[in-house]
Amino acid sequence: WYGDDEPCAAPDDDEEEEEEQQQQQQQREKEEPIVFVERKEHHEDWSGKQSEKRRFPLPAKDVVRFLEGNEDFSNGRKRDDQLKKEVQTSVRDRKLYPRIRSCCNRIAFQLPHDNGVRLSLDLDLCFLREKCAEGSWYTEEFSILDADVCEFPYAVLEVGESVQSSPLFEVYFR
Repeated sequence: WYGDDEPCAAPDDDEEEEEEQQQQQQQREKEEPIVFVERKEHHEDWSGKQSEKRRFPLPAKDVVRFLEGNEDFSNGRKRDDQLKKEVQTSVRDRKLYPRIRSCCNRIAFQLPHDNGVRLSLDLDLCFLREKCAEGSWYTEEFSILDADVCEFPYAVLEVGESVQSSPLFEVYFR
């Protein structure tokens, strides 16, 4: 959720709202889940390099085949295709496999037409030990034991600034 200064309209009818929520849930269940494969590179200002975040969508049903690297997932977009090959090569060469999953409820805030300053607050953060079976990329819910879960007792606040914006302390003291 991205914060907005527009107030939310109050629902006219609780039953109507509940029915609408059920319809939205049913629609989400029909849709094929999408996973985003993402790579972030952070560089300090003094390095002269730009930090970079690149990602591409992948249908959840294709994740195992993608990670095995036996198929070509090119889509003709050079930048995406290059990243896909880099990820597949890293996974294969380093013999990577899922070890941990993080889960949280995230609340994000920013002005509607300005991403100069972004705040995200992660609540109910927990880490799950992955014990993937052959041909899987995550542990099924029914296989997760209490010993596989580590609940983080704090919330995490992240303040992000775009390179073009003034430092946060300057914005605050104006």
